[in-house]
Amino acid sequence: MAEARRRYPYFALTDHGPQSPAASMTAEEALAQRAELRALERAGGPVLWHGAELCITPDGGLGFDAAFFGGFDLLIAAVHTRLATGRDEMTRRLLAAVEHPAVKILGHPTARVIGRRGALGFDTDAGFEAAARAGAAPEINAAPDRLDLSHELARRAVGLGALFVISSDAHDLGQLDNLRYGVVVTQRAWIPPERVINAGSTARLRHFLCKGRSP
Repeated sequence: MAEARRRYPYFALTDHGPQSPAASMTAEEALAQRAELRALERAGGPVLWHGAELCITPDGGLGFDAAFFGGFDLLIAAVHTRLATGRDEMTRRLLAAVEHPAVKILGHPTARVIGRRGALGFDTDAGFEAAARAGAAPEINAAPDRLDLSHELARRAVGLGALFVISSDAHDLGQLDNLRYGVVVTQRAWIPPERVINAGSTARLRHFLCKGRSP
């Protein structure tokens, strides 16, 4: 952890929220986690953002009660269930999520897993345009079996005005190095650093997280 702290000025912890098929945290567990992160910061640790990855429900809703959203530094919305939904319905589902005022990031937008699962069917142009309008950044998930967005879709999204975030999708410290694969995706997509919200300073990221996104 000491080596990771030397290399990265901040970290975001974004466990799965309710209704995710993966292991998920309850509201009570989230509050306990938040208290622990704040204590680590007060003890001289790095900047620690507290977030959650929320499951986009079939009607475009999220998992937590809306009154609970305000305590998080960032919220990721991602599709984890009903992946075979039709194109029009999936598009409506994603638009509802990115237009929610608390959502900062659209997680692994196509939900693909290389060699195991294909991409979701939705209107990508409509999704990226809505994300750009709302100020929600599509994720470039740098896990080697995801690389989601692909560089082809990322290039399309940058032309539609989107901002991006590169995520390691790390489930342990050793996976933090996944970030380099996400950087390669941005290079292949010709995305300039100023369009990647976590490619700059802590202050810049803080500004993005706070700007106009309260519910």
